[in-house]
Amino acid sequence: MDISTNNPSSPPIDIGRTLNDIQDALDGLDRKLISHEAKFNAKIDAFDAKFEKKFDALDNKVSSLEATISNLETRVSNISTQVSNVNIKVSNLNTEASKIKTKVSNINTRVADLEGSMKRRDDDLVTIVNGFSGSGGEFTLCISGQELEDLKKTYPDRARASTELSGELDFRRPHDSSNSSLMDEPAPIPNASTPPAVDVKGGFFVILGRFLPKKRSTSNVG
Repeated sequence: MDISTNNPSSPPIDIGRTLNDIQDALDGLDRKLISHEAKFNAKIDAFDAKFEKKFDALDNKVSSLEATISNLETRVSNISTQVSNVNIKVSNLNTEASKIKTKVSNINTRVADLEGSMKRRDDDLVTIVNGFSGSGGEFTLCISGQELEDLKKTYPDRARASTELSGELDFRRPHDSSNSSLMDEPAPIPNASTPPAVDVKGGFFVILGRFLPKKRSTSNVG
């Protein structure tokens, strides 16, 4: 099919041939596109093949890093627990230290009370000293009934009860032990309210820091 143009010098156009040429051009372009697509897909496949291992290795590293982070978190949690336990132990130690301080304070208070009590009882406290190594004389002490019982239990072979009153007692301060006499100047004589006495042989006792030897004479003192 020919189409005439207004230009007489132009040859007529063959529509069928023109369409065929266009179709051939489109087919060639399509082939080029298919070829380029194949090349592009090949490059993509090559890229995937090239970097897939790297991606896998990177993924493994990420997984390993995640595991490491998880382990670190676990260790941090364990350390926090240990720190908490240490704090609890420190608190318990502080509590025990406070209890010990309280006990020490109580002991100091009791010691102070005992010292005060001993000081208050200086006028009637009997202190047993070592066995008498002098002439073996007899000594009579005025002590309380309870102290007498304690004395008899401690030294059953050396102490015996006596109802002698203080009329026969000569209260004197101790003298030099190297001297044959253990008596110095007289001390005050107890009044009639003095408790019963106890005779002690082979030993001596100290009361108020004074020796209390029984005077062997027929005369009354005071």
